[in-house]
Amino acid sequence: MQISIIILAQQEKLLKQCLSRIRLYTEGSYELIVINDGASPEIARWLNMSDDIKIITNAQYVGVARVITKVRR
Repeated sequence: MQISIIILAQQEKLLKQCLSRIRLYTEGSYELIVINDGASPEIARWLNMSDDIKIITNAQYVGVARVITKVRR
């Protein structure tokens, strides 16, 4: 069974740390979904270099509650 790990990207340093720990400590099959919630261009560039991450991009910041609602649909 594959699980989905969904992360909201708002701060580059924290995002990189989070993804690093997930890759290091998560066993089994999983998919990484990162929601770029209108974050910095650096985050967008960095995410686009990763081929194992599904990226959902919002053109502007919409907040955590709306992002969760969007993902659940």
